[in-house]
Amino acid sequence: MWWTGSAYCTDWRTAFFSNYQYFLNIGGIANISVNNEGGYKAFDICAANRVLNMLANEAGQEFDKDGALARSGQTNQALLNELNGLAYYTHPIPKSLANSFGTDTVYPIIKNMSCLPQMPYTLMWPIL
Repeated sequence: MWWTGSAYCTDWRTAFFSNYQYFLNIGGIANISVNNEGGYKAFDICAANRVLNMLANEAGQEFDKDGALARSGQTNQALLNELNGLAYYTHPIPKSLANSFGTDTVYPIIKNMSCLPQMPYTLMWPIL
């Protein structure tokens, strides 16, 4: 299935931005397209705004306006290590995620570690 925001939909990038090498799209899922010689490689990176909105909801907000919740936090190294240890990150590219990865896998890990917005948090994942 092809989505407008998908990392795999590179036609518009080719048509309008062929002089750029990287395209990072941060939607429900963060994905990247890389313009290498010979064409594009594109893949999903990690859960993004879908999970962040769920966390903001826990703080009584629709979303993290201007990144205020995230900016007020610190990196939780134990959480970061657990998230980076998920099997998806060992799969070769190209690879793709469904929103359920964020809602059914990532969000419960954050919630189980008591990293909800009432305790300031910052999540950071490696780009590649």
